[in-house]
Amino acid sequence: MAGCVQFKLLNFLSLLCLSISLLLSRPEEGFVRLIYSDNIAARLLRGAAAAFPISLIYGMLIVWLSSERLLPDGTRFRLISSEFVLPMSMAGSLAIFVIFLIISARKLEKIATEKEATEQVLMALSKEVDAIQAYKMVCLTCGKEFPDGWVACPYDTAELQRVADRFHPGAVFAEKYEVIEALGSGGMSTVYKAKHKFLEKPVAIKLLNAHLASDGKAVQRFQLEAKAAYDLKHPNLISIYDFGISPDGQAYIVMDYLEGESLSDRIERHGKLPLMEALPIFADIASGLAYAHEHNVLHRDIKPSNVMLTSSESGATKALIVDFGLAKNYEDDSLKLTQTGEIFGSPLYMSPEQCRGSVLDRRSDIYSFGCLMYETLTGYVPIRGTNALETFRLKCTEVPPPFPSTLEIPGWLANLIMSTLRIEVEQRPLSCSHIYEAISVYVRR
Repeated sequence: MAGCVQFKLLNFLSLLCLSISLLLSRPEEGFVRLIYSDNIAARLLRGAAAAFPISLIYGMLIVWLSSERLLPDGTRFRLISSEFVLPMSMAGSLAIFVIFLIISARKLEKIATEKEATEQVLMALSKEVDAIQAYKMVCLTCGKEFPDGWVACPYDTAELQRVADRFHPGAVFAEKYEVIEALGSGGMSTVYKAKHKFLEKPVAIKLLNAHLASDGKAVQRFQLEAKAAYDLKHPNLISIYDFGISPDGQAYIVMDYLEGESLSDRIERHGKLPLMEALPIFADIASGLAYAHEHNVLHRDIKPSNVMLTSSESGATKALIVDFGLAKNYEDDSLKLTQTGEIFGSPLYMSPEQCRGSVLDRRSDIYSFGCLMYETLTGYVPIRGTNALETFRLKCTEVPPPFPSTLEIPGWLANLIMSTLRIEVEQRPLSCSHIYEAISVYVRR
């Protein structure tokens, strides 16, 4: 009889476990959803679920203690009377469940307290970062950057995006350059004034704009600029010290920081430059450009804004050619670029062959140099259309007007400048060395 009772109990437990397993295997049904949800009640219920096996063991212990025992003298007795089995089992199971429920509640309370403390610490850190972190506004259409607070780009009316400014004053770049201020920006790059932390030397850092970091051609052109300028060592050419790519993929060039102003700024400020001030500047540009050409490098973007005017040790004005962003090497035997069909440069200063996308040689830079000299002496460019396309057409069909007699430009200089502005390449001076020799006769350096 006892064996039958044990078998029935075992069968009951097996069916109970099977039923529970089937129930738990369908978490989307009925109250079992509560067990699988992520609210506080479900967490408490899951924490208290550990009481179930202990309650089961406790119940089995009560059943064992309430079973009849036979003493040697034939007397039968129970440690727990049968009428107390059910109340004791229920009371004990309930007590065990409550104890585990309290333990789970304490754990959840501790977790909630720690989470709240962590959130407060993170919030405080976030406020500190926000207080230190600077922001800027970026136009995703043209790539230009603006101070924080701007809404739209004044160039193309596109909405600006607010991004973290990693190059705010005081920021350290490449582990050794401390940013001082932004000097200027364009569609391709942004230039910052910085200080070498260890050498205490001011430098200029030119950064490829972030939206071009994934543009292979832009990065390659940027690298070419660094290499072209790094290989050129001349007092009238800017010096390059370093080139690299930051861990986040942003290419940069470290170069001389020049105290002074651009030739375009001086022309804008004065309208035009007098002959005695302009000739030494022309001599410096011709000397630097001749050196670059002798080392097989075309600048391809000679214009007043790419000429910096500084003061030499003697106090005289010194001109340096900067921004070799469109520079390209050419072969000695052909004096031509190895690739055609590309149009780069500034329309107002581009040569006719550059406007057509033809192959270029050093005489293309000479044409641009002629535009620069013409504007420096008159205050306006030699050829200007109503738009870029008309400017290209006029460059290929029209010659600039002669210098007004009121400017009193010497005949030899007027003829020299006008010869650089010929439409036909063959009619221009062969090299910048000839221009330098013609000017240096009158200029003491």
